[in-house]
Amino acid sequence: GQVRNWAGVSEGVSSQKIALEYRKSDQANICLAFPGVSATDPKRNSLDMLNVVLGDGMTSRLFMEMRERRGLAYDVHSSSSHYRDCGSVTVHSSVDPTNAELALSVIINELQNLRDGIEPQELIRAIEFTAGRFVLRLEDSEAGSVPGRCINLARQGHVVFSYDMIGYNDSDQILHRDLAGRRGSLWG
Repeated sequence: GQVRNWAGVSEGVSSQKIALEYRKSDQANICLAFPGVSATDPKRNSLDMLNVVLGDGMTSRLFMEMRERRGLAYDVHSSSSHYRDCGSVTVHSSVDPTNAELALSVIINELQNLRDGIEPQELIRAIEFTAGRFVLRLEDSEAGSVPGRCINLARQGHVVFSYDMIGYNDSDQILHRDLAGRRGSLWG
């Protein structure tokens, strides 16, 4: 086939974008998205670990605060995605419509709390969670033959090793460099 020219992402956010869509429903869905880092950015693994701390799993800050402590959310999670020339971080929550404003303020508060840093134990938990997820993926029957599984293990081992090399200061640096500088484009 013919290779198409790559049209990269344009830098910068021209303005804050807010979209509200009203539907008759038993739940409100909240989704926040903001710029992340590309697949080649050396800080992508640090951002992935911050994402785990924020909202990936049942020990994440968002899950603990919104679901366990406050009982606000049916579902709450965050994710980070890395593409060729850009990335994104998203937070999603499903809540009772009467709790939507409170839920949004809790999400924003947790995002702001990340700027204060994370505890070393949170980082360790995030790395262990991510490594455990990789191990579970090895049990996928689609991995195929023994050689295929060995290749998969080697690739995942490399990724787990790179996550394991993340230090507390790496996470601290991405907090101040990326989240603090983008605060205005996130929520004003």
